[in-house]
Amino acid sequence: MIFKFKNHVKVLLSILLIAALIISAAIFFDYQRLSGQSVIKISTSAQSIKDFPWDLELLSRPPKVKWLDKTGKIKSFYYEGLPYKDKKTDIFAYYATPGSITGDLSKDKNLPGIVIVHGGCQAASESVVNLWAQRGYAAISMDLDGHGPDLLRLANGGPLAETYMSYDWNYHAVAKIILAHSLILSFPEVDRNKTAIIGLSVGGHLTCIAAGIDDRFKAAASVYGTGFIYEKGFFEEWYEKRLTVEEQRLWRDLIDPSNYLGHIKCPFLFAGNPNDKFYPLEIRIKSYDLLNCPFYFFINPDLPHSNIGHSLCILESFLDQYLKASPSLPVLQQPERKGDKLYVRSFGLQKNHPAYVYFTTDAGPSDGRKWQVYPARIDQDGIVADLPPENTIACFVNYLLISSKVLIMNNSFYTETR
Repeated sequence: MIFKFKNHVKVLLSILLIAALIISAAIFFDYQRLSGQSVIKISTSAQSIKDFPWDLELLSRPPKVKWLDKTGKIKSFYYEGLPYKDKKTDIFAYYATPGSITGDLSKDKNLPGIVIVHGGCQAASESVVNLWAQRGYAAISMDLDGHGPDLLRLANGGPLAETYMSYDWNYHAVAKIILAHSLILSFPEVDRNKTAIIGLSVGGHLTCIAAGIDDRFKAAASVYGTGFIYEKGFFEEWYEKRLTVEEQRLWRDLIDPSNYLGHIKCPFLFAGNPNDKFYPLEIRIKSYDLLNCPFYFFINPDLPHSNIGHSLCILESFLDQYLKASPSLPVLQQPERKGDKLYVRSFGLQKNHPAYVYFTTDAGPSDGRKWQVYPARIDQDGIVADLPPENTIACFVNYLLISSKVLIMNNSFYTETR
Protein backbone atom coordinates (compact mmCIF):
# COMPACT_ATOMS: atom_id res chain seq x y z
CA MET A 1 0.00 0.00 0.00
CA ILE A 2 2.84 2.37 0.88
CA PHE A 3 4.48 1.62 -2.48
CA LYS A 4 1.26 2.35 -4.35
CA PHE A 5 0.76 5.58 -2.37
CA LYS A 6 4.27 6.76 -3.30
CA ASN A 7 3.56 6.06 -6.96
CA HIS A 8 0.34 8.08 -6.77
CA VAL A 9 2.25 10.96 -5.20
CA LYS A 10 4.87 10.83 -7.96
CA VAL A 11 2.16 10.86 -10.62
CA LEU A 12 0.42 13.80 -8.94
CA LEU A 13 3.66 15.76 -8.65
CA SER A 14 4.42 15.07 -12.31
CA ILE A 15 0.99 16.35 -13.33
CA LEU A 16 1.44 19.49 -11.23
CA LEU A 17 4.89 20.08 -12.73
CA ILE A 18 3.57 19.71 -16.27
CA ALA A 19 0.67 22.07 -15.49
CA ALA A 20 3.09 24.64 -14.08
CA LEU A 21 5.24 24.40 -17.20
CA ILE A 22 2.20 24.84 -19.43
CA ILE A 23 1.07 27.91 -17.48
CA SER A 24 4.58 29.39 -17.57
CA ALA A 25 4.82 28.78 -21.29
CA ALA A 26 1.41 30.39 -21.84
CA ILE A 27 2.46 33.47 -19.91
CA PHE A 28 5.76 33.63 -21.77
CA PHE A 29 4.19 33.29 -25.20
CA ASP A 30 1.48 35.78 -24.31
CA TYR A 31 4.20 38.27 -23.41
CA GLN A 32 6.02 37.39 -26.61
CA ARG A 33 2.83 38.04 -28.56
CA LEU A 34 2.59 41.48 -26.99
CA SER A 35 6.19 42.54 -27.14
CA GLY A 36 7.99 40.16 -29.43
CA GLN A 37 8.17 42.56 -32.36
CA SER A 38 11.45 44.22 -33.19
CA VAL A 39 12.21 47.09 -30.85
CA ILE A 40 11.77 50.63 -32.23
CA LYS A 41 14.75 52.43 -30.78
CA ILE A 42 14.76 56.03 -29.64
CA SER A 43 17.38 58.26 -31.24
CA THR A 44 20.03 59.67 -28.95
CA SER A 45 19.93 63.30 -30.11
CA ALA A 46 18.67 64.55 -26.71
CA GLN A 47 21.60 62.87 -24.98
CA SER A 48 23.73 65.87 -25.92
CA ILE A 49 22.28 67.48 -22.76
CA LYS A 50 24.92 67.40 -20.05
CA ASP A 51 24.41 64.65 -17.43
CA PHE A 52 21.45 63.21 -19.40
CA PRO A 53 20.24 60.44 -17.04
CA TRP A 54 17.96 58.12 -19.04
CA ASP A 55 19.11 54.91 -20.77
CA LEU A 56 17.22 55.23 -24.06
CA GLU A 57 18.16 51.79 -25.33
CA LEU A 58 16.68 50.24 -22.18
CA LEU A 59 13.54 52.40 -22.33
CA SER A 60 13.00 51.45 -25.99
CA ARG A 61 12.26 47.86 -24.97
CA PRO A 62 8.68 46.85 -24.09
CA PRO A 63 8.40 46.14 -20.36
CA LYS A 64 7.05 42.94 -18.83
CA VAL A 65 3.30 42.90 -18.16
CA LYS A 66 1.12 41.30 -15.47
CA TRP A 67 -2.53 41.43 -16.48
CA LEU A 68 -5.24 42.17 -13.93
CA ASP A 69 -8.18 42.37 -16.36
CA LYS A 70 -7.50 41.28 -19.90
CA THR A 71 -11.05 40.78 -21.18
CA GLY A 72 -13.02 43.79 -19.90
CA LYS A 73 -13.95 46.88 -21.88
CA ILE A 74 -11.22 48.74 -20.01
CA LYS A 75 -8.21 46.49 -19.51
CA SER A 76 -5.83 46.85 -16.57
CA PHE A 77 -2.37 45.58 -15.75
CA TYR A 78 0.96 46.26 -14.08
CA TYR A 79 4.09 46.77 -16.14
CA GLU A 80 7.62 46.74 -14.86
CA GLY A 81 9.44 50.03 -14.35
CA LEU A 82 13.04 50.90 -13.63
CA PRO A 83 14.51 49.75 -10.30
CA TYR A 84 14.23 52.10 -7.33
CA LYS A 85 16.49 51.56 -4.34
CA ASP A 86 17.59 48.25 -5.87
CA LYS A 87 14.02 46.94 -6.11
CA LYS A 88 11.87 46.55 -9.21
CA THR A 89 8.91 48.88 -9.53
CA ASP A 90 5.36 48.10 -10.63
CA ILE A 91 3.35 50.62 -12.65
CA PHE A 92 -0.42 50.33 -12.81
CA ALA A 93 -2.17 51.21 -16.07
CA TYR A 94 -5.52 51.19 -17.87
CA TYR A 95 -5.76 50.40 -21.58
CA ALA A 96 -8.66 50.53 -24.01
CA THR A 97 -9.27 50.26 -27.75
CA PRO A 98 -12.28 50.85 -30.01
CA GLY A 99 -12.71 47.07 -30.16
CA SER A 100 -12.51 46.50 -26.41
CA ILE A 101 -15.14 49.09 -25.51
CA THR A 102 -17.60 47.96 -28.22
CA GLY A 103 -16.92 44.23 -28.15
CA ASP A 104 -16.04 44.29 -31.87
CA LEU A 105 -12.37 43.33 -32.07
CA SER A 106 -12.42 43.69 -35.86
CA LYS A 107 -12.04 47.43 -35.19
CA ASP A 108 -8.64 46.89 -33.61
CA LYS A 109 -6.39 47.07 -36.67
CA ASN A 110 -3.77 49.70 -37.48
CA LEU A 111 -4.98 51.93 -34.66
CA PRO A 112 -3.32 55.21 -33.74
CA GLY A 113 -2.02 54.98 -30.19
CA ILE A 114 -1.96 57.56 -27.44
CA VAL A 115 -0.10 57.81 -24.13
CA ILE A 116 -2.05 59.89 -21.59
CA VAL A 117 -0.13 61.55 -18.75
CA HIS A 118 -2.15 62.62 -15.71
CA GLY A 119 -1.66 65.76 -13.68
CA GLY A 120 -0.50 66.32 -10.12
CA CYS A 121 -2.42 64.47 -7.37
CA GLN A 122 -4.23 62.48 -10.07
CA ALA A 123 -4.04 58.83 -11.15
CA ALA A 124 -4.47 56.47 -14.08
CA SER A 125 -7.92 57.11 -15.55
CA GLU A 126 -10.48 54.64 -16.91
CA SER A 127 -12.69 57.46 -18.18
CA VAL A 128 -9.93 59.11 -20.19
CA VAL A 129 -8.81 55.92 -21.95
CA ASN A 130 -12.49 55.23 -22.67
CA LEU A 131 -12.83 58.74 -24.15
CA TRP A 132 -9.89 58.24 -26.51
CA ALA A 133 -10.98 54.72 -27.44
CA GLN A 134 -14.33 56.23 -28.45
CA ARG A 135 -12.34 58.65 -30.62
CA GLY A 136 -10.69 55.71 -32.39
CA TYR A 137 -7.41 55.41 -30.47
CA ALA A 138 -5.64 52.67 -28.55
CA ALA A 139 -5.14 54.53 -25.28
CA ILE A 140 -3.00 53.89 -22.21
CA SER A 141 -3.11 55.83 -18.95
CA MET A 142 -0.57 54.92 -16.27
CA ASP A 143 -0.16 55.97 -12.66
CA LEU A 144 2.95 58.04 -11.99
CA ASP A 145 2.60 58.25 -8.20
CA GLY A 146 2.91 54.54 -7.42
CA HIS A 147 -0.80 53.81 -6.88
CA GLY A 148 -2.67 50.63 -7.71
CA PRO A 149 -6.26 50.31 -8.99
CA ASP A 150 -7.59 51.02 -5.47
CA LEU A 151 -5.57 54.27 -5.32
CA LEU A 152 -3.48 52.90 -2.46
CA ARG A 153 0.31 53.13 -2.62
CA LEU A 154 2.01 50.03 -3.97
CA ALA A 155 4.78 48.50 -1.87
CA ASN A 156 7.12 48.88 -4.84
CA GLY A 157 5.52 51.91 -6.50
CA GLY A 158 8.72 53.93 -6.82
CA PRO A 159 9.50 57.37 -5.35
CA LEU A 160 6.86 59.56 -3.73
CA ALA A 161 5.75 62.70 -5.56
CA GLU A 162 6.47 65.14 -2.71
CA THR A 163 6.94 68.48 -4.53
CA TYR A 164 6.89 67.09 -8.08
CA MET A 165 10.30 68.75 -8.42
CA SER A 166 12.52 66.02 -6.98
CA TYR A 167 15.09 64.41 -9.23
CA ASP A 168 14.06 60.84 -8.35
CA TRP A 169 10.34 61.33 -8.99
CA ASN A 170 10.83 63.07 -12.35
CA TYR A 171 13.46 60.57 -13.48
CA HIS A 172 11.06 57.69 -12.84
CA ALA A 173 7.97 59.54 -14.12
CA VAL A 174 9.58 60.19 -17.50
CA ALA A 175 10.81 56.58 -17.64
CA LYS A 176 7.28 55.30 -16.87
CA ILE A 177 5.89 57.39 -19.74
CA ILE A 178 8.45 56.19 -22.27
CA LEU A 179 8.07 52.55 -21.18
CA ALA A 180 4.28 52.89 -21.65
CA HIS A 181 4.97 54.11 -25.17
CA SER A 182 7.33 51.21 -25.86
CA LEU A 183 4.64 48.85 -24.58
CA ILE A 184 1.78 50.03 -26.80
CA LEU A 185 4.16 50.14 -29.77
CA SER A 186 4.52 46.38 -29.25
CA PHE A 187 0.77 45.72 -29.28
CA PRO A 188 -0.29 44.19 -32.64
CA GLU A 189 -3.37 46.43 -32.98
CA VAL A 190 -1.33 49.65 -32.82
CA ASP A 191 0.15 51.29 -35.92
CA ARG A 192 3.77 51.80 -34.93
CA ASN A 193 4.01 54.93 -37.08
CA LYS A 194 1.01 56.66 -35.49
CA THR A 195 1.45 57.28 -31.78
CA ALA A 196 1.03 60.47 -29.76
CA ILE A 197 1.26 61.78 -26.21
CA ILE A 198 -0.90 64.23 -24.28
CA GLY A 199 -0.50 65.46 -20.71
CA LEU A 200 -2.31 67.80 -18.33
CA SER A 201 -0.65 70.17 -15.84
CA VAL A 202 2.28 68.28 -14.28
CA GLY A 203 1.59 65.67 -16.95
CA GLY A 204 1.86 68.47 -19.50
CA HIS A 205 5.32 69.57 -18.47
CA LEU A 206 6.34 65.87 -18.33
CA THR A 207 5.00 65.58 -21.88
CA CYS A 208 7.36 68.38 -22.92
CA ILE A 209 10.27 66.32 -21.55
CA ALA A 210 9.14 62.95 -22.93
CA ALA A 211 8.42 64.35 -26.41
CA GLY A 212 11.88 65.94 -26.44
CA ILE A 213 13.48 62.59 -25.58
CA ASP A 214 11.32 60.03 -27.41
CA ASP A 215 11.32 60.80 -31.12
CA ARG A 216 8.97 57.89 -31.89
CA PHE A 217 5.97 60.11 -31.05
CA LYS A 218 4.35 61.58 -34.14
CA ALA A 219 2.44 64.31 -32.27
CA ALA A 220 2.40 65.72 -28.73
CA ALA A 221 0.19 68.08 -26.74
CA SER A 222 0.61 69.77 -23.38
CA VAL A 223 -2.47 71.19 -21.71
CA TYR A 224 -1.45 73.78 -19.10
CA GLY A 225 2.14 72.50 -18.57
CA THR A 226 5.16 74.45 -19.86
CA GLY A 227 8.87 74.87 -19.25
CA PHE A 228 10.64 77.42 -17.03
CA ILE A 229 8.35 76.54 -14.14
CA TYR A 230 11.04 77.49 -11.63
CA GLU A 231 10.96 81.13 -12.84
CA LYS A 232 7.33 82.09 -12.26
CA GLY A 233 4.07 80.75 -10.90
CA PHE A 234 3.09 78.15 -8.33
CA PHE A 235 6.24 76.03 -8.65
CA GLU A 236 8.59 79.00 -8.24
CA GLU A 237 7.97 79.05 -4.49
CA TRP A 238 8.61 75.32 -4.20
CA TYR A 239 11.82 75.74 -6.17
CA GLU A 240 13.07 78.56 -3.96
CA LYS A 241 11.92 77.28 -0.54
CA ARG A 242 11.85 73.48 -0.74
CA LEU A 243 14.86 72.59 -2.88
CA THR A 244 18.48 72.70 -1.82
CA VAL A 245 20.99 74.56 -3.98
CA GLU A 246 22.05 71.28 -5.60
CA GLU A 247 18.43 70.23 -6.16
CA GLN A 248 17.77 73.59 -7.77
CA ARG A 249 20.71 73.05 -10.12
CA LEU A 250 19.44 69.59 -11.07
CA TRP A 251 16.00 70.97 -11.82
CA ARG A 252 17.18 74.02 -13.73
CA ASP A 253 19.91 72.32 -15.78
CA LEU A 254 18.56 68.80 -16.23
CA ILE A 255 14.88 68.28 -15.44
CA ASP A 256 13.02 71.47 -16.34
CA PRO A 257 11.19 71.03 -19.68
CA SER A 258 13.00 74.05 -21.12
CA ASN A 259 15.99 71.72 -21.57
CA TYR A 260 14.02 69.48 -23.95
CA LEU A 261 11.54 71.67 -25.86
CA GLY A 262 14.11 72.48 -28.54
CA HIS A 263 14.65 68.75 -29.17
CA ILE A 264 11.00 68.00 -29.99
CA LYS A 265 10.68 66.89 -33.62
CA CYS A 266 6.99 66.04 -33.90
CA PRO A 267 4.16 68.58 -34.23
CA PHE A 268 3.36 70.09 -30.83
CA LEU A 269 0.36 71.81 -29.23
CA PHE A 270 0.35 74.09 -26.19
CA ALA A 271 -3.08 74.74 -24.67
CA GLY A 272 -4.06 76.58 -21.52
CA ASN A 273 -5.38 79.68 -19.80
CA PRO A 274 -3.44 82.97 -20.00
CA ASN A 275 -4.20 83.53 -16.28
CA ASP A 276 -3.04 80.08 -15.13
CA LYS A 277 -1.35 80.52 -11.73
CA PHE A 278 0.55 77.24 -12.11
CA TYR A 279 1.95 78.00 -15.59
CA PRO A 280 1.71 81.76 -16.22
CA LEU A 281 1.53 83.18 -19.73
CA GLU A 282 5.04 84.64 -19.51
CA ILE A 283 6.68 81.19 -19.23
CA ARG A 284 4.29 79.75 -21.81
CA ILE A 285 5.59 82.34 -24.30
CA LYS A 286 9.22 81.53 -23.43
CA SER A 287 8.43 77.84 -23.89
CA TYR A 288 6.86 78.03 -27.34
CA ASP A 289 9.70 80.27 -28.50
CA LEU A 290 12.06 77.30 -27.95
CA LEU A 291 10.18 74.95 -30.29
CA ASN A 292 11.74 74.06 -33.63
CA CYS A 293 8.86 71.83 -34.77
CA PRO A 294 5.43 72.48 -36.32
CA PHE A 295 3.52 74.20 -33.57
CA TYR A 296 -0.06 75.05 -32.58
CA PHE A 297 -1.26 77.22 -29.75
CA PHE A 298 -4.60 77.57 -27.96
CA ILE A 299 -5.35 79.80 -24.97
CA ASN A 300 -8.71 80.74 -23.51
CA PRO A 301 -9.27 82.91 -20.41
CA ASP A 302 -12.36 80.82 -19.60
CA LEU A 303 -10.54 77.47 -19.50
CA PRO A 304 -10.24 76.24 -15.89
CA HIS A 305 -7.16 74.38 -14.69
CA SER A 306 -8.80 70.97 -14.23
CA ASN A 307 -9.40 67.59 -15.82
CA ILE A 308 -11.83 69.28 -18.21
CA GLY A 309 -8.68 69.79 -20.29
CA HIS A 310 -9.02 66.18 -21.49
CA SER A 311 -12.23 67.15 -23.28
CA LEU A 312 -10.79 70.03 -25.31
CA CYS A 313 -11.90 69.68 -28.93
CA ILE A 314 -8.55 71.05 -30.11
CA LEU A 315 -6.80 67.91 -28.83
CA GLU A 316 -8.79 65.58 -31.07
CA SER A 317 -8.59 67.89 -34.10
CA PHE A 318 -4.85 68.41 -33.63
CA LEU A 319 -4.00 64.71 -33.27
CA ASP A 320 -6.39 63.53 -35.97
CA GLN A 321 -4.71 65.65 -38.63
CA TYR A 322 -1.41 63.86 -38.04
CA LEU A 323 -2.55 60.36 -37.06
CA LYS A 324 -5.76 59.97 -39.06
CA ALA A 325 -5.09 62.18 -42.10
CA SER A 326 -7.99 64.46 -41.12
CA PRO A 327 -8.20 68.01 -42.53
CA SER A 328 -5.37 70.25 -41.37
CA LEU A 329 -5.93 73.07 -38.93
CA PRO A 330 -4.93 76.52 -40.19
CA VAL A 331 -1.82 78.09 -38.68
CA LEU A 332 -2.10 81.62 -37.34
CA GLN A 333 1.04 83.74 -37.61
CA GLN A 334 2.28 86.32 -35.11
CA PRO A 335 -0.08 89.35 -34.92
CA GLU A 336 1.31 92.49 -36.59
CA ARG A 337 0.44 96.15 -36.19
CA LYS A 338 -0.02 98.06 -39.44
CA GLY A 339 -1.38 101.56 -39.10
CA ASP A 340 -4.57 101.38 -37.09
CA LYS A 341 -5.11 97.68 -37.83
CA LEU A 342 -4.04 94.36 -36.34
CA TYR A 343 -3.24 91.61 -38.84
CA VAL A 344 -2.75 87.86 -38.42
CA ARG A 345 -1.65 86.14 -41.60
CA SER A 346 -3.14 82.73 -42.37
CA PHE A 347 -4.60 80.75 -45.25
CA GLY A 348 -7.59 78.46 -45.59
CA LEU A 349 -9.78 80.35 -43.13
CA GLN A 350 -13.55 80.18 -43.63
CA LYS A 351 -15.30 83.52 -43.60
CA ASN A 352 -18.40 82.11 -41.93
CA HIS A 353 -16.39 81.22 -38.81
CA PRO A 354 -15.79 83.99 -36.28
CA ALA A 355 -12.45 85.31 -35.06
CA TYR A 356 -11.84 87.36 -31.93
CA VAL A 357 -9.15 89.61 -30.48
CA TYR A 358 -8.39 89.14 -26.78
CA PHE A 359 -6.50 91.93 -25.04
CA THR A 360 -5.54 93.05 -21.55
CA THR A 361 -4.62 96.44 -20.18
CA ASP A 362 -3.95 94.99 -16.73
CA ALA A 363 -0.35 95.08 -15.53
CA GLY A 364 -1.30 93.48 -12.22
CA PRO A 365 -0.56 89.91 -11.09
CA SER A 366 -0.44 87.59 -14.09
CA ASP A 367 -3.04 85.19 -12.67
CA GLY A 368 -5.58 87.99 -12.16
CA ARG A 369 -5.50 89.91 -15.44
CA LYS A 370 -8.80 90.77 -17.03
CA TRP A 371 -9.00 89.88 -20.73
CA GLN A 372 -11.45 91.73 -22.91
CA VAL A 373 -12.62 90.57 -26.31
CA TYR A 374 -13.97 92.06 -29.54
CA PRO A 375 -14.66 90.59 -33.00
CA ALA A 376 -12.25 90.48 -35.92
CA ARG A 377 -13.00 89.67 -39.55
CA ILE A 378 -11.61 87.25 -42.11
CA ASP A 379 -10.09 88.51 -45.36
CA GLN A 380 -8.16 86.83 -48.17
CA ASP A 381 -4.82 86.99 -46.32
CA GLY A 382 -5.98 86.04 -42.85
CA ILE A 383 -7.55 87.96 -39.98
CA VAL A 384 -7.83 91.71 -39.60
CA ALA A 385 -9.16 93.83 -36.73
CA ASP A 386 -8.95 97.29 -35.26
CA LEU A 387 -6.05 97.80 -32.89
CA PRO A 388 -6.88 97.35 -29.22
CA PRO A 389 -6.68 100.43 -26.92
CA GLU A 390 -3.36 102.27 -26.59
CA ASN A 391 -2.83 101.09 -23.02
CA THR A 392 -3.04 97.41 -24.05
CA ILE A 393 -0.07 95.41 -22.78
CA ALA A 394 -0.73 92.13 -24.68
CA CYS A 395 -3.17 90.64 -27.15
CA PHE A 396 -3.81 87.50 -29.19
CA VAL A 397 -6.35 86.29 -31.75
CA ASN A 398 -8.57 83.19 -31.55
CA TYR A 399 -10.12 81.50 -34.57
CA LEU A 400 -12.18 78.38 -33.92
CA LEU A 401 -9.92 76.10 -31.87
CA ILE A 402 -6.58 77.83 -32.35
CA SER A 403 -4.81 80.98 -31.18
CA SER A 404 -2.14 83.21 -32.60
CA LYS A 405 1.02 83.81 -30.67
CA VAL A 406 0.78 86.56 -28.08
CA LEU A 407 1.75 90.06 -29.18
CA ILE A 408 3.41 91.94 -26.31
CA MET A 409 2.54 95.61 -26.78
CA ASN A 410 4.07 97.05 -23.61
CA ASN A 411 6.95 95.86 -21.45
CA SER A 412 4.81 96.32 -18.34
CA PHE A 413 3.49 92.88 -19.30
CA TYR A 414 6.63 91.48 -17.64
CA THR A 415 6.67 93.77 -14.58
CA GLU A 416 3.78 93.03 -12.29
CA THR A 417 2.39 95.84 -10.14
CA ARG A 418 0.29 95.03 -7.13
